[in-house]
Amino acid sequence: MKILNFLFRILRLPFDLHILTLLYCVGILRSVYRGMSRLLRRDHEGQLASAFSFCTKPSLGICRCHNDRLGSNHFVYRWLCPDFERHAGTDVEHTSAPPTSAGAVVQSGRLRIVTVGVGLVVGWLLCVVLLSRYGAALQRPLQRWRSSDNIRAAEKALQRQDVTGAIALFRRAAEENPHDAGLQYKLAVLLLQSGRRDEAEIHFRAAMEQDPSQWRSALELARLTAGNGRLAAAAAFARTVLENNPQHAEANIIVASYLLQLGETDSVRAHLDTASQTETTDIDLLTKTAALYLLIREPTIARSLYDRALAMAPESATVQTGLAYIDMVAGNFDGADMVLNRVLDRHPDDVSAIECRARLYTMKGDLDRAIATYAKLVERPDPAHVHLFEYATLIIGAGRIDEGCAILRGVIADRPDYIQPRLLLAETYRRRGMASLAAEEADRVLDYQPHNVEALKIAIRSNIAIKNSAGALAAAQRLIRLDMKNPDHVSLLAAAQESGGNSVAATDTYLMLSDLLPTSPVPHLKIALLKMAAGDVHGAISYTRLALERDPDNLVGLNNLAFFMIASDDDDVALEGFERAVALKKAYPANAAVTDTLGLAYCRAKAFDRARQCFEDANEIDPGYPDAFFHLGQTLLETGDRKGAAKAIGAALTINPTFHGAREARRLLRELAE
Repeated sequence: MKILNFLFRILRLPFDLHILTLLYCVGILRSVYRGMSRLLRRDHEGQLASAFSFCTKPSLGICRCHNDRLGSNHFVYRWLCPDFERHAGTDVEHTSAPPTSAGAVVQSGRLRIVTVGVGLVVGWLLCVVLLSRYGAALQRPLQRWRSSDNIRAAEKALQRQDVTGAIALFRRAAEENPHDAGLQYKLAVLLLQSGRRDEAEIHFRAAMEQDPSQWRSALELARLTAGNGRLAAAAAFARTVLENNPQHAEANIIVASYLLQLGETDSVRAHLDTASQTETTDIDLLTKTAALYLLIREPTIARSLYDRALAMAPESATVQTGLAYIDMVAGNFDGADMVLNRVLDRHPDDVSAIECRARLYTMKGDLDRAIATYAKLVERPDPAHVHLFEYATLIIGAGRIDEGCAILRGVIADRPDYIQPRLLLAETYRRRGMASLAAEEADRVLDYQPHNVEALKIAIRSNIAIKNSAGALAAAQRLIRLDMKNPDHVSLLAAAQESGGNSVAATDTYLMLSDLLPTSPVPHLKIALLKMAAGDVHGAISYTRLALERDPDNLVGLNNLAFFMIASDDDDVALEGFERAVALKKAYPANAAVTDTLGLAYCRAKAFDRARQCFEDANEIDPGYPDAFFHLGQTLLETGDRKGAAKAIGAALTINPTFHGAREARRLLRELAE
């Protein structure tokens, strides 16, 4: 069993080292054999006697052997006679031959060959054992030697600007030498420059595995991961650099920026302080640190860093633009304008200064000039995606929605992982009533950033609008897991449960929201509507009263209470509701909902003419209020005006096809069409 284990260990040796060892041993044996055979093939007895003398007593017969064309037998002579080099040049005459025969010489030579063979076999086995233990360490130099040709060829390909060929050669070199972290890094950088981000990430990871101190790979991985929306994972990659070098300025800045985007502002300051205390002459690092200080509302520290950078580069447009941003944040618009004028006088095409001026106009509320300034940036030959996004944001706000959406779609086509344009496009679709497109765009954002809060909110609202209750509920459950104490998250979960018809779960969720918002009447108002939809008028009235205890002047609650009381089977309660509706109409004569409720009160009292007048008044107050059109249609149907009823109900569905009475409205339209 031990012999088998030994043989398996031999077989597991790296192939090239195994073969090299065998060739080395075989080469030695072959040289010895060839040299000795040539020596022993000499057929005259004197030469054999000299050979024997050479083997037994090297000081004798040297001249004769030396003069007889030693040729390729030097190797054998040197091995058989350690003193060969010392005696080879002497001229000692051979005076006598030992009393021996040619057979003895042959026998002696064969014995020597056998001895050499046994020794070499033993040596080879020893090499195998050593290589089985230390072969990996010996293999690396051999791999580096083998991959060096591919590396040189790759570098020449880069000089020819043949990036594809260089990548193929670097990949081959990396396969031959997978333990070279530097080689893995070079290949990853080339792949990244070629837009092959997923492949680049694999080789950056390989570089880190081979050399955990490879900080460049760690930072590139952080940037790639952040680009995919995984900010927490990106910060973790950057933190690996800080484990080996806590003072690393660039890593501290990167960690701080990701934590700031994650909302973990408590930890940001410590990383920025470490980065700012590092003695550096890198202007870029100083300005990035200053910009982050500005984002956490530390303009004094930001200005000190910009001053340090300004002392190193007084003419730097980037530094002076940063000082203009500080003035903007402080509300000193005139000071910022003066700084930008100086910068643009010297550097009229400086992108950062033009961008700063556009943002200055935006902050001042001068949107026309802001749009015109951004237009200069987007009209450049290769505009930055961020400028296109900001320009689209402004023109959408100015009402040029189709043009802005087209720009956003172009940015997304170039940069599918750029999240902000996708979010803006999704929200724009949702507000325009294009809920299906909004939900699709939100889902694409979630493919990159599964925990993006804004995308989850858009997905919930859009899926509710298109009656996709399963999609809305799935997104709401993902959202609530991110923060179970966030009132917005809880409210959206309740809305998703409500859209799916699960009023019991929605009621429980609204009660949870009520605990989170102890002074807000909204949760109880929502529960009241659920109770009313379930036919529980008494429960609807009770929860509305609880809401009004929190906010006695809440108009929605007051109007809803009157509406619910009017719908009660109890005449006394209905009369009180009627009185409340009349009082509200006097207090809020221009409110469409209040006027509509009074119309319902007249309907309950069978005063259809007054009810019709109230509904028509409500439509004039707010032509976009579908409930008044629907109630007008019901009233007209009660008085026998089927044509007028169909027209009014159809108008309600045209205004909002998904309003809360839409199902009943469609049923009535079908009956009227028969």
